[in-house]
Amino acid sequence: MLSLFMRLCLLTVFFTALPLQAKELEGVSMADTIEVAGQTLQLNGLGLREATFLKIDIYVAGLYLEQKSQNPNTIINSAGPKRLVLKFVHHAEKEKLTEAVKEGFENNGRSSKDLMAKINQFNSYLVEMKEGQEMHFDFLADGSTEVFVNNKHKGSIEGKNFSQGLLAIWLGPKPPNTGLKQGLLGK
Repeated sequence: MLSLFMRLCLLTVFFTALPLQAKELEGVSMADTIEVAGQTLQLNGLGLREATFLKIDIYVAGLYLEQKSQNPNTIINSAGPKRLVLKFVHHAEKEKLTEAVKEGFENNGRSSKDLMAKINQFNSYLVEMKEGQEMHFDFLADGSTEVFVNNKHKGSIEGKNFSQGLLAIWLGPKPPNTGLKQGLLGK
């Protein structure tokens, strides 16, 4: 029979280990909170992007929100700041990334001719990504999207239509893979 002290020690170890699991996936860690536009955002969830029928791990994505949510439409349509972080665990060519962006907009019904110039502008900011590199997108309250590659600001794209379409790539009805979407939603 375990003493009361031993039981308390075991409970302490168990409960302090839980947060570590919530912010790490496939060996990639992300902070519980970050700051965007002067506001503290919390990690909503982590998801893994797998590609091809071989299910090759490409990146771990983390979604930060003002308030946690499991509703993709609420997240996509909310005005507050958000950040999507992609930490690459596998090499990704620029052409594959730009192709995936165009496909993501098309798959989620957001590839209108009006958005094509903005999609092309966004794709011009993308580069070949190597294992260990990162890109992130800040979705600001004014509807603009800030693009960062390896923590260097690449540019800004105006328009709520674009920011919602970009988020829909991961959270819309046809994400790159369902496990990625479910992870970002914290499920």
